[in-house]
Amino acid sequence: MTSERNLRGGARGGGALAAVILLSASGPVNAEPARDPRQVVVSTKGVDFNDPGSVAAFDRRLQWAAAAACDSNEPGSLAATLSDSRCARESVARAVRQIDRPLLSKLHGQLVTMAMSDSSQADGK
Repeated sequence: MTSERNLRGGARGGGALAAVILLSASGPVNAEPARDPRQVVVSTKGVDFNDPGSVAAFDRRLQWAAAAACDSNEPGSLAATLSDSRCARESVARAVRQIDRPLLSKLHGQLVTMAMSDSSQADGK
């Protein structure tokens, strides 16, 4: 038994809930290069999942951790940049689903919708 709580929020001792961002070891079918598996733990200690400001700050920490973990360190490569971005988006989405807290899920859904709207406006749609 660990001193952390599980990702669903059930108690396992008195520790803090943690989001685990696990990156997949292989790229999708479209020939993206395989990634080494990496795991990042983002602590939820002190996060009040009923407070929008606290949830927003935690979401920013998740975003930052995923971006850092997914960084292929290939500046100037459009393919690597797109792959890194996709990796980070998918990793954060997976962590949000694992944590399963309504306010975090709602905020994440709003951010995804806004990003998709911005993307389609940039494409002229």
